[in-house]
Amino acid sequence: MKNTTALEVIEDMEDGKKIFVVFKSQQCHYCVAIEPALKYLSNKYSNLDMRYVDTESDDFGVFEENIDGVPTIALISEGKFSLLKEPKDPDERTWYSLGYLEEAIKTFLGE
Repeated sequence: MKNTTALEVIEDMEDGKKIFVVFKSQQCHYCVAIEPALKYLSNKYSNLDMRYVDTESDDFGVFEENIDGVPTIALISEGKFSLLKEPKDPDERTWYSLGYLEEAIKTFLGE
């Protein structure tokens, strides 16, 4: 996964790209704990553009009204922005479990 800016996400969203975006903060223990799972999924689904956006960056404000907390995952496709639903039973360490994220990716990719 690569780090990107909110403005780059907006530009690529307007170009109709399909993007899996994780909004995170280094002060968030869930965000730090979930990184190995996201790296694994990024390698497994290398055809999917997966990115991080730091909520503490200067340009984050363009998404601020949509993001209540971190980690938050946005699924962007055909110029549309939707948030991944919160898990009913969040993982105590990572919030989103590996299985939950993988199912979300498969659905997003239409598999």
